[in-house]
Amino acid sequence: MRRSAATGAVALVAVILTAAVSGCGGSAAAGESPLHLPAADVPPAESGEAGMEESHERSGELTVLSSRITEAVGVEDFGQSWIEDGALHVAVTTEAAAATATEAGAIAHVVRFSEADLMEAARSVVAWTAAHRTATGGLGRITLDALGERIVVGVDPGRRDQVATAFDATVAGGVEVVFEATGGPAGTR
Repeated sequence: MRRSAATGAVALVAVILTAAVSGCGGSAAAGESPLHLPAADVPPAESGEAGMEESHERSGELTVLSSRITEAVGVEDFGQSWIEDGALHVAVTTEAAAATATEAGAIAHVVRFSEADLMEAARSVVAWTAAHRTATGGLGRITLDALGERIVVGVDPGRRDQVATAFDATVAGGVEVVFEATGGPAGTR
């Protein structure tokens, strides 16, 4: 079966969807700070069904907080956000953005690349792959890793070393690109 440029498009859509998970909308009620969600008002998750509901509620609140922080620091300074051990972590590119995130209740990490920088690097990798389809065999999932200051690209296990050797690192604009063996190119099974 001949792979088309659609395979690259599928991979890029996967990148966009992966990146979009870190921000979904929310707005503060009148009189509230648009960033603050008081962590002390939300009890730690308990076991059982009630604990699961509280955990889901807390995750939803942290997702809203992530969106508010993203809006406050701007896309040029936002790297990525994730929930770890019940706390919101936010990767940002400046100390000022880190202060904003910390003040809002998140754990801030200062990194070199914004999400926009990582997305641009991912688009460049997709374009390079399309131009070198014979060597690469196509891409699997692309994951943005702001904290690791890299993007991780899934490739066919039988071609991982070949792709890594052939890859022109200057394509990604200084962002580290790591190739991991996966189940194969996106869209094939």
